[in-house]
Amino acid sequence: MTALPDPDLPEPLARHVVELNAAIARGWVEPARVQAVIEALADLSPSMVSRVSSRMAIQGDVFSVARPALLKEAPNLDETTPWFDPERNRQRLAEQPELAYLLLFHVNGHLREAALNQINDALGSPFFLAAIAQRINDWVPVVRRSAVRCAERVFFTAPPAAVAEVAMFLMERTSHWRRGRDEALWLKRFFASPLVAEGVVDGIRTLQTSIAARTLRHALTGPGLDDRLLDLARNAASPAVRQIAFRTLIDGEACWRIGEDVEMGGWPPRVIRRLPRFERRPVARPISLDEAIALAAADRSAAIRRVAAEGLAKHRRAVEAPERLLSLLMQAPSPAILQRLEFVAQDLGLELPAASGSKGA
Repeated sequence: MTALPDPDLPEPLARHVVELNAAIARGWVEPARVQAVIEALADLSPSMVSRVSSRMAIQGDVFSVARPALLKEAPNLDETTPWFDPERNRQRLAEQPELAYLLLFHVNGHLREAALNQINDALGSPFFLAAIAQRINDWVPVVRRSAVRCAERVFFTAPPAAVAEVAMFLMERTSHWRRGRDEALWLKRFFASPLVAEGVVDGIRTLQTSIAARTLRHALTGPGLDDRLLDLARNAASPAVRQIAFRTLIDGEACWRIGEDVEMGGWPPRVIRRLPRFERRPVARPISLDEAIALAAADRSAAIRRVAAEGLAKHRRAVEAPERLLSLLMQAPSPAILQRLEFVAQDLGLELPAASGSKGA
């Protein structure tokens, strides 16, 4: 009977894992089958690391995701066969060093440590870079330390584009790690280094997926990308990125959510409402407040023009030429924008210019 591929693993990885398990059950780990699994893993996105880890860390010799079928396929095995045999896998690792890429996911911490000590090359794969980085959050302290040493060997020699992709995937996630705070600091410092920052900025500028905006929002918790905000506001492909950049420039501060406050009331006590809690830090503008609002007002996105109107309403007494900004924003007066402009004009005692046309969102 042939074992069925694990439905939780993507093809062709699932099929290659089944074939590798069958070879292991027969007592011989064929290099070609090991290489097939490694290549299938290398092609995956970093976002697959947790899912693959949870499926491939099942106790067994290297992997054992299809044990019942393998018992039928290999008559020389029975239910008493020692499937969890770290010593046999250590011997295999010594004979076939490439097994280290698979043992990264093993349930046994000694084998994960041995794998990390063996790896000197991430194969140019963002997936394997993410798999190594994930071990910096491992539950075994010695594995975390080995992961940092492995990352020091591998990350600086990996292709910059691959490192940037992993950084964008992990920057937000590492802030939620609760293990290995000291080890995680290495990864945080590496992500903030000039080597990585340039690639991350390129990714934020060019990607139109949500990860670009999430990465920028997280990066703004520190000053690393402050000097690139104007470039991102003007040139980012994602409207969400331009919106964050313009809001930060106009307000002169970065803002990010750190939790929520819960308001209780009544009897018995119950939650009345939840209010988000934010942290802020000042950000120096490379241009004047008027220029920042004017640039946002000229953006092709209605959401960003609304940011300009909100900024004008919020900072109406700090701008130098409110009439000019009112005129710019009246070129595309959506109801939300018009409401804010009417407030500004009334509060400053100005006459609201007539609308002069519309602009596509």
